[in-house]
Amino acid sequence: MRSQASKRNSGPVSTLLKFIFGLLLAVATHQTLTPKAIDAFDSPPDKLVHFLCWAVLSAALYLAFHQAGRYRTLLMALFGYSVILEIGQHWVPGRHFSGEDMIANGIGCLFMYAIVKLIEWRWPAVKAKET
Repeated sequence: MRSQASKRNSGPVSTLLKFIFGLLLAVATHQTLTPKAIDAFDSPPDKLVHFLCWAVLSAALYLAFHQAGRYRTLLMALFGYSVILEIGQHWVPGRHFSGEDMIANGIGCLFMYAIVKLIEWRWPAVKAKET
């Protein structure tokens, strides 16, 4: 017999959310490791793109996996993946490693973590659905 948590994590909506998260992560990976043809995004808006990308990925991660109860751990893994991608840019033509990009990625992850925790605190019914 399957547990309650297992039943909640295997529905069609949960599967769709996990697929969407995987798709978004694949797009972010592709965009990060594709050689850049122009330098149009080597300006302050580039940091906004990093922030938004990883904030959206953090939100998608929460929606896909929050019922597993390990959002903080998974979020740290997601940020670690962003660091690996940023380091990987060292070997991609037209790209370069940037500590500022990593900071923007981390701020995006932390921003969404704070939003999630605020929502869980403000609306306890959201948190209660997990348990």
